[in-house]
This record gives sequence, structure tokens and C-alpha cells, in this order.
Amino acid sequence: MSLAWGAYRLAAPLLGSLAPAAGLFAPADERSLWAERLGRVRLDQPCDAWLHAASLGEATAVRPMVQELLARAPGARLLLTATTSTGRARLQSFGSASLAPIDAPQLVRRFFEGTRPRRLVLFETELWPHWLIEARRRQVPVAVLSARLSARSLRNYRSLGGGFRHLVEGLSAVLCQGPTDADRWLALGAPTARTTVTGNLKNDSLPVPVADRDAARAALGLDPARPLLVLGSVRPGEVRLLARAWRALPAELRDRWQVMAVPRHPRASVELKEEAADAGQPVSTLRPLPGGAWGWETRIGVLLGWYAAADVAFVGGSLRPYGGHNPLEPAACGCAVLVGPYHANQVEGVRALSEAGAVFVARRARGTGARRARGGRPRPRQLRPRRRAAGGVVAVAGVVSAVLELASRAWGAGWELRRRAYAAGLRRGQRVAARVVSVGNLTLGGTGKTTLVLHLARRARERNLDPAVVCRRYRPGPGGEGDEERMFRDALGAASVYAGESKRELAGRAASDGRRLLIVDDGFSHWGLERDLDVVLLDAGDPWGGRRLVPAGRLREPLRALQRAGVVVITRVAAGADPARTMEEVAGFAPAARIGLARHRVVGVRALAGSTPPQRRVRVVTATGNPPAVEASAREAGLEVAGLSAYRDHHWFTAAEAQAESERARAEEAAILLTAKDAVRWPEGASREGVGVLEVEWEWRGDSAGLDDLILGPSTRSHA
Repeated sequence: MSLAWGAYRLAAPLLGSLAPAAGLFAPADERSLWAERLGRVRLDQPCDAWLHAASLGEATAVRPMVQELLARAPGARLLLTATTSTGRARLQSFGSASLAPIDAPQLVRRFFEGTRPRRLVLFETELWPHWLIEARRRQVPVAVLSARLSARSLRNYRSLGGGFRHLVEGLSAVLCQGPTDADRWLALGAPTARTTVTGNLKNDSLPVPVADRDAARAALGLDPARPLLVLGSVRPGEVRLLARAWRALPAELRDRWQVMAVPRHPRASVELKEEAADAGQPVSTLRPLPGGAWGWETRIGVLLGWYAAADVAFVGGSLRPYGGHNPLEPAACGCAVLVGPYHANQVEGVRALSEAGAVFVARRARGTGARRARGGRPRPRQLRPRRRAAGGVVAVAGVVSAVLELASRAWGAGWELRRRAYAAGLRRGQRVAARVVSVGNLTLGGTGKTTLVLHLARRARERNLDPAVVCRRYRPGPGGEGDEERMFRDALGAASVYAGESKRELAGRAASDGRRLLIVDDGFSHWGLERDLDVVLLDAGDPWGGRRLVPAGRLREPLRALQRAGVVVITRVAAGADPARTMEEVAGFAPAARIGLARHRVVGVRALAGSTPPQRRVRVVTATGNPPAVEASAREAGLEVAGLSAYRDHHWFTAAEAQAESERARAEEAAILLTAKDAVRWPEGASREGVGVLEVEWEWRGDSAGLDDLILGPSTRSHA
């Protein structure tokens, strides 16, 4: 038996048991659908066919097949699945769709039990071993349509040995895109009598040229009179090469053209824009495009619209060894087509266009394409480890996941021992002669507690309560202060802030100084100090931290710890949002707590000291616990966000990093936007020109404003 096959079969059940926690790390648009990835899909009746297309491109190509099947068998019950949320959305536009289950035996078994498919149809190269194993066990026939197989995929699948080959031999049909694909499938073990060439299904859904290309450009906000070059489906390592080649052209030629870059994966935009900046090529999201700048598209599913408006299209994934993307789509739109030398996955399409004189294939220029450029991907030879290592990678991934889960259990066991020690009186929290209110989180990551601490301290001052803020000196900067400590001192004065290593000792000192109200920042999990009231903040976007303890999840304490809270505040509640479900869950964990709603209201943008007021187009630079929330606040302020640079929480920016961010912002024709906490950590010697600070303040939602009285006023003392 193959070592890789054995490792995969051994690791897959473990990965399946850890899969619920993996939802925490899923893209934001997949988290709400994670139950589908766990196989939790249930149909009222068995489905006649389960059709699986990996991503958006395959999902688009499936539509003609679905229409044909329903025309031949009206009323047939079809279930469509995809691996990505964008593919799922496209499939839903013409049928019942869900995300496909992760390839773990228990999850796949659950999916089959809930959907009861009578046949399974896979598109292109979606061979998941446990899907095939479960289908064989249930005697469900499996066919592969529009089947393709690269040389690399063939080698990788072969490394799985006889166990995987046996599954391929049992396929009911393998209908290939071209002769080369058929030869590779046969070499993998596909049944000779049931393997043939039928062509690429994507060719049945190709677009047609628009009647008026100038009007198409105008509709996209471009200059209709200037020709358009589209860099489609570009991937890491390619933009730098394209930008260098573009900058080498005569300036008068570049000025006549418009260029639009469309990344294959928008989440790679930050890296790709950095490649363009390194090559001296500015990019912009403005329309019409500023002189000399490339346009940048981050939406998904709009590439064909850009091809329709283009005169020339470069098809990405082909300047580095990714295998290339479909060149027939821009050709069908009437574009002249350029591709790079790495188009192994698109050989048949490139060959057909070459025979018609409709494509230009860039060769490997010495010193660029043939050699590894800085930051690019290595050449195929460098990517050729021993094939058995593929199984080793799976095994290592499973081991890492198992270690994280064990560490989480150890963390939970330690928490329970500590809880019991305090409950039995074996350990006691220190009582101080002051009212003590903690403001903290149940999870790691930013919930906005600093903003609430400042709000409460200011309200307390208005009531002449003479508050003090107690905080830990976390990751101090060059001056020896923590960022939150400095923020509190700047806002409240040094005398009102007690910062150091031990909150217990700091609270005792503050009480000895005559302070009668202590607000303990991040104090919920600090059991060594008795509190009168615990205020816990939950982010409305992700209140439960994946429901796993650290390090497998983001929970600091088990969810049942919420019962200690006297007040639970759901933060970052957007206008019009309905947090009723989260409130219901909170009430279940903390039935005696008051529940409040709040948000961070944007009050404006100020210039960093010594700088001119920032412009409306910004690059967000932040080292906070929730960068997406900062970006959302910037948009709420009416700013156009050109890019986002996220650093580790509490990171102190270096002069080199500040300089690099300034250069990126200039390339994007944008100002730099920081949060107030980021501004504290911006280096003293760095330029402050064109740097803005986003100002926010705490705002209670609905009838939650009365919680100020509860938090600041007297209450019955409780112990941690």
C-alpha cells in the first residue's frame, strides 16, 4: 500500500473531527455556510443526480448541462455543489445548490445520508477519495465530465498507489476534454471502454462579442475612445513581470492605452498591488483611469464583462507554473489573446487558437520568465519533491490539527481546575476598597473594549466619580508604554491611569490613592481581583470565536463562563441589523445578565499631528485585533478604501514599514488612514503628511444607554 494513501486514509477521520473548528479560519463568506462543508445537507427526497463543479468557472460551464438534463428529464431532482462560495452562488442561480462536503469519511457519509444521490457527476478533476469510496459502498455510479488531467496531477494521483487506482478503475464514464487528457486518465486507471474524448464543457457556454465595444467601455466608466488591455486572472508572481514589460514600452504608446488588472483571487490583491508598486507601476480604482495608472478590479464574477470591452487580453496563470486559465473566453469576446508559456491546463484551447492565428504565446525571456523573479513562484523543477511527500503533507496537517485540539483541551482542563479552586475557597481574589468594574472579552481579537473603557471613564468624570483605569502594560513600545496605556493617559491624564504587570497590585495602589471607581481594562479573565461587575463584549460579526478554546479556536474561556457577566454587550451592531439570534444565545449562557447593543460611531477623520488634512481616498494601515472592522468604519466615514495593510495586534510600526506604507499609498493616489490606537504606534520620525486618524466614539443602540447607570452605579459585590 502507498505510504501517501495510508497517511491520507489515516488522517482524514481526524481532520473530519476537527473540521467544525476549521470554520473559524474559513473565508468570511463561507463561515455562515460551514455546516454544508460538514455534510449537513438534507433533502426531502433522494436526488436523481449530484453534480459537482469546483469553483466559479466550472459552475458557469455547468449551466448548459443542467438545462439539457432537465429538458430530457423534466422534474428531475438535481443537487449542485461547489467548493467555493462564489461557485455556489452561481449554481444557485439555476438550481438547488450547496457547498460540497470536506473529504473526511464521517462528513461524506453524513452528506450521502442526507441527500441520497442516485448518481454522481464530477466536472474536470474533482477526485475526492472518500466521495468515491462512499459512492462505491452505496453502489452509486460516478462519471467525470469535461475531464482533464495535467501531468503534475497525474504524478500526484499516481503517488496514492493501488488503493486510489482501484477507485478510478470503477468510474462509470470518463469524458475527456482532449486526447492528451484521455491518455493521462487511461494511465491513471480509467476504464478503457468507458473513456473517450467529448470536448470541453466550458466551450458550450462561451460568450459572444458585444455589438459596440466603445459603449461597453463607457458603461464600465472607462474612456470609450482609448483601446483597453485586460490582464485577466492574474496571480502572484505575474503582476511584477507584466508591469516591468509594460514600463519598458514607449511612453507615448502606454499613454494611448487603458489597462485593467483582474486578479484571479481578490484576496491576493494586496500582494499583487505590491508587485506593481515594486515595478514602479501605479494602480487605481478611479474611473476614468488617471494617466499612467492601471485599473484594479476586486469584484468576483465580472471578468467576462471586462473581456467584452477589451481589445487585447492577457490570460493569467500562465507566466508562472499555475497551468493557465481559459483563453477561449476572451477570444470568444473578440479579443486578441496573449498567454504565457505555462498553460499546461489549457493546451487544447491554446492549440485551437494557434491554428487560427488568434493567440500569441509569450516565451520565457531570459532573466525574467525563465528565472525566478523576486517574490515569484519557483520553476516546475523546483516544485518537484518526492511524490510520496504529498501524503506526508496531509499527515503533517493532521498532526498539527490534532496537536492544536489537544492543546485546547489542556487549556480547558486548566481553566476548570482554576474555577474549582476559586469555588472551593482554595484560592481567593483580592478585595480592594473601591468599586471595581471589568471590561473584557470572551474571545481573542478586537471587540472595541478600549473605546468602551474611555466612554465609561468620561461618563464617570461627568458624575464626579473620580475614576481610575487599570490596565496591563502589554507589548510596550520604544518609550516603555503600551499603546492602550498611552491612549488612556492622553485622554484622561497620567494620574488616572495605573499600568503595569499585575492588575491586582495596580488596583490595590489605586484604591490606596483614594480612587473609588476602578475600571479594569481586559479584566474579565483576571480572577485574582474581586469585581463588583463584569462587562463582557461580543463582536456581532463573530461572537463565539469558532466555539473552540485557544489555540484551536479563539475562545479564552468556555462559553459557560459568560454566566459570570453582569452585562453583556454585543458590539459593532450595524444599522438595520437584527441581533436577535445572538441575544437569544447570550440569554441562554448568561440568564441573569443585562444585554446591551452598541456600535463604534465614526465622528470624523483628523490629520495626524503636523500633517495636512487627508484626502477622501485612503489606504487603511492597522495593527488592531479586527482589521475588517476598521475598513468598514472607514467606508462608513465616506472614504474610498484603496487598500488594506494588516499587522499583528499591538504591533509598533518601524520607520521602514511607515516608509513602505507611504510609498504604497502614493502609488494608489491615497492617504494613509490609521486608528487612534495605530496613531500611538506610528513612529515619531516617520512622515505625517497625508496621514489621517479615524476617530470613533462609543454609541449605545436602542434602549441600551441606561446601562451607563448600571455599570457606574452601585451594585451587589460579586466575586470572580
